[in-house]
Amino acid sequence: MPADLDAGAEWRKRNAARSGQRPVSAQKPPPQATEPPPRVESAPAPEPPEDTATEKEVLAIADQPEEIANGTEECRAALKSVRLARRFCESKMASCHKSGDDAMARQWVQTLQAVLSRQSALEDRFRDILERDKATISVSAAERAYRGVFQDIRQKLLAAPAALAARLNPQDPPHALGILEEYLQKTVFREIYETAN
Repeated sequence: MPADLDAGAEWRKRNAARSGQRPVSAQKPPPQATEPPPRVESAPAPEPPEDTATEKEVLAIADQPEEIANGTEECRAALKSVRLARRFCESKMASCHKSGDDAMARQWVQTLQAVLSRQSALEDRFRDILERDKATISVSAAERAYRGVFQDIRQKLLAAPAALAARLNPQDPPHALGILEEYLQKTVFREIYETAN
């Protein structure tokens, strides 16, 4: 017996045990000489109702002028609703394309473009609020901070051969200095510059 039929038999046994009936085998019943049941014409299944509340919200978001969100939570909530609206527009656009309704798809494209422009403005505003509240820093500030840290590390690496040469080889410090400088230039800095470019 194939595995999927065997699993079906187990399922039928469990269900029969729950309902108090006797278990049913997984084998086909013998054919009986009966008339086929009368064919009943079924009506097509009704389409599920559209989520008009969400559609109305999306259209309101696309049509309303940009508001200025001052607080972090206020901006985060507005950004969340705009992102949901964007996903809704994308799904409506796809369903219209799938059904062949190009005119409605064009309307959803226009709505999506309005929502995307709102989302972009809100994301910029949210970044500005986070920078103002010192939760994040701008890219230029981060570059300045990293440049300062890495400049200090570079200076210490350049000073290391002279400081360590006498300790590493007390009998021949110039030889140790040459090896350490060569290592820095040919290995450390070369690898850093090659991966940066």
